[in-house]
Amino acid sequence: MRFDMLMDGVITDAALRCELDALVEAKGRGGEKDGFTPPPRTAAFVRCEWEQLEQKTPTLAVEQKNADLDEIFRSTLAAAWPDRWKQ
Repeated sequence: MRFDMLMDGVITDAALRCELDALVEAKGRGGEKDGFTPPPRTAAFVRCEWEQLEQKTPTLAVEQKNADLDEIFRSTLAAAWPDRWKQ
């Protein structure tokens, strides 16, 4: 998907869209390794979106999944090297 098409459905603030268009253009001229400081509206937009996502994401479920994956990893190690791996 093209980024500009994605923005068409999400970004309604004209000044923010202008900043984002300029960033996309700069990325096209530069490259992945070129650093940048996000413009003020862009930084505020990203912060706001991030905060909304954090509120909607159940962190306990993520923590439980991590604990489950840790247990699978430990069990795999114990099965592969029963003499060397103690749980």
